[in-house]
Amino acid sequence: MAVSITNGHNTSQSSPIPEHILKRFHRWAVGPDTDPWPRRLVAWARAPRKKATLRRFLWWIRSTSRTYKLPNHNENLAIGWFTSEAPKNPLIDGCGFVIHASEGENGELWTRVGNRCLSAFRQLKNIEIHYLIALREFGAVYYAAAMEGAYGMAAVPMMRPIAIDPFNSDALVYAGVHQCVLGQIGFRVDTRVHAIQIQRLEDFARPFGTAHAGDSLTENDNVEDMAELGGIWRALHGNIHRTVAGALTRDDHAMAILDAGASSGLVHVLVDTGQAAAAAGLVWRGCDRENFWLLKVSAEGCDLLRVEQGVETAVASDKRHRLKPNSTHSLQVLD
Repeated sequence: MAVSITNGHNTSQSSPIPEHILKRFHRWAVGPDTDPWPRRLVAWARAPRKKATLRRFLWWIRSTSRTYKLPNHNENLAIGWFTSEAPKNPLIDGCGFVIHASEGENGELWTRVGNRCLSAFRQLKNIEIHYLIALREFGAVYYAAAMEGAYGMAAVPMMRPIAIDPFNSDALVYAGVHQCVLGQIGFRVDTRVHAIQIQRLEDFARPFGTAHAGDSLTENDNVEDMAELGGIWRALHGNIHRTVAGALTRDDHAMAILDAGASSGLVHVLVDTGQAAAAAGLVWRGCDRENFWLLKVSAEGCDLLRVEQGVETAVASDKRHRLKPNSTHSLQVLD
């Protein structure tokens, strides 16, 4: 499913108007201060479509901190595959993109992965964006593109992989574009859907889709040779063995990197845990055993580390997200 769309406002959200209603009417009457407010009122009285303005006034009156009765919505747009024609909550349904209002940082691009939404990046611009959601046997792969120079996006006609959902198994899904909120603090801006296309693409049906390197790690040998797709494995610490269930090690510290021959914008790995979740990590920007970036996860939380000349520097830490026992975890880095 491919959608080209210009969202009215990526930070659209529904909430009470923060200012006093009289101040809001005064601000509307004054406008940009280019004309005296009496002249603006006369011009409005002579203009057509006064009913639309009156409806806006009525909505303002209903949206004060005392009169507002609706729930707050901070997600305004959902694009993708859902289990019904009109999903009640795309945040917990199907495979899709979701636009979250991040206020001062404009929009935040989310994707549905597993049972939650995964943040890709903030500062999503209010421009035409091309989204592609490729369904697979399980889950989906998400791509996006926009004009050259757009933050977080590839330049058309290239598409950037944004995230991978390896979990979803809904048997029946409907393609859809759903708008929850249009505008902010009492004003609105139109959304434009430029094109929608649904098509079967054979390239996406391959085991690793459009990836330039990949490995299921399910043979019966050491991880130190050619990957299933693109690149060569290099064992930097310890011994890592392929098994029917995937790669494992008996060493306290083991690490291998896959040299794909080119930069990778999205790196994804699945981690299965037993009854006692230990620790695992995803390495990227790896030069050698003493210079790399590491996303380390354990039962205590997750840490983002930069290793230079063997010295670790903690970049970020999050104790809310951690490895759980007897579970499959999706680790992915968008770089």
